[in-house]
Amino acid sequence: PGGGQGLGVGAVTQAPGPVPYDAARLGHLGFGASADVITSADLDRMLLEGAVARPSDGERPRRVVFVQCAGSRDAAHLRYCSSECCGTSLRQVLAVHRAHPDVECAVVYRDLRAPGQLEHFYRAVQEQSQVMLARGTVEGVLPSGDRLTVRVKDSLLGEQVEIEADLVVLAVGMVPNSADGEAIRALRDARQRIERN
Repeated sequence: PGGGQGLGVGAVTQAPGPVPYDAARLGHLGFGASADVITSADLDRMLLEGAVARPSDGERPRRVVFVQCAGSRDAAHLRYCSSECCGTSLRQVLAVHRAHPDVECAVVYRDLRAPGQLEHFYRAVQEQSQVMLARGTVEGVLPSGDRLTVRVKDSLLGEQVEIEADLVVLAVGMVPNSADGEAIRALRDARQRIERN
């Protein structure tokens, strides 16, 4: 009578998708200390607007460094690999390179994960001029005058390496998104308190 229909099911799966990890927790990677340390989501917004620029002064960067696994595969943050950050960074490197061929791009990664067809894409990005992919672990990002210094350890380039950058892009991990987040937790907590009393 009310227009609704019932449907018997064995299970319901809710898949609201992921949200980026809170980069504010990554102070050691320069986020919050410099306006020129941004997330991959921030770079996507810049690319959509058609201009890659340093937030601090609006100038086009000469060198962009992408930091992979920013907060991922890290016992203090996210213990897992989000499995989409590498592909996103490769896409962004190519987009920056196509829009501004004179801008150097460096990607620092632990393990670049590019399975299946992404392997071909990875090789195509790797063959671009002005693009460097280097294995290593970023220890920190520090302001250095009007530029940034990215400190890398255990790199194939050497035991300790510093890379100068005008813009640093953090490929932050993804975390599960719940449909109502805190509202569901608050309701659950309230019900538990009622049951106890």
